[in-house]
Amino acid sequence: RLSGAGAIRVRTATEVAFATVQASFLGEDKSVAPAFAMLNRGEVVLESLRPGRWKIRLGMPGDAQGQTREVDVRAGATSDVSF
Repeated sequence: RLSGAGAIRVRTATEVAFATVQASFLGEDKSVAPAFAMLNRGEVVLESLRPGRWKIRLGMPGDAQGQTREVDVRAGATSDVSF
């Protein structure tokens, strides 16, 4: 885990068999790479994220658009996002 970084815990209301999460940094620095993960039993933690505003996209089979949320990441803290 990077010093000064934060994390986002993503959860779904029900345990889904297959889902992906993409986190995209919404700050002015466009060089920040997005983070990707697969949910395990309806939950995943994305770590080592730069502090600032992030857009979280949940993708599931049959949902072409996906669902999105925005969340603020703070250094040394874990933010929670529910779908």
